[in-house]
Amino acid sequence: MSSVKDEITGQTIANEIMMERSAHHGSLFLVEGETDASLFKGFADPHECSIIVCAGWENLFDAINVLSDMSIEDALGFSDRDYFGDTGFPEYNGVIIFTDENDLEIQMVCSQALNKLLEEFGIADRVKAEVSASGMMPSELGV
Repeated sequence: MSSVKDEITGQTIANEIMMERSAHHGSLFLVEGETDASLFKGFADPHECSIIVCAGWENLFDAINVLSDMSIEDALGFSDRDYFGDTGFPEYNGVIIFTDENDLEIQMVCSQALNKLLEEFGIADRVKAEVSASGMMPSELGV
C-alpha cells in the first residue's frame, strides 16, 4: 500500500508551484523536509518567499530540473550535502545550495549558532563546566 508521500514527485511539486504562482509572485525556496521548512520560516517573509517542502532530496532535484526546463528563474533549492562529496553530486539544472556539513543540524552544531543557543537556553553552570574541562567552546567539540 502506497502512502501520499510515495505519490509525490518532482513533477507534482513543480505543478503545485505553477498553480501557486497565480497567487504568489515572490521567490520560491525548495527544501527537502518539514524540519528544514520550520527552520527557514523564521527567516523568510511569506509574502516575498514561498517555502516548498519536497519530501526528500530526489524530489527537490527533480523539481528544480523541471522548473529550470520551464525557465522559472526565481526558484532556489536547499539540500543537505549528505555524502554527495564522497559519492558524487546528482546532476541538476537550476540553483541548489548545499550545507557545508552532511546535514543542516550538524552544520548548526559546528557553528557559532550552537554557542548562541547554549548562551540563551543552556544551563550556564553545565556549559561553563564543560568549557573549563575541555578548554574548547561547544561548537569546537563536534569538529
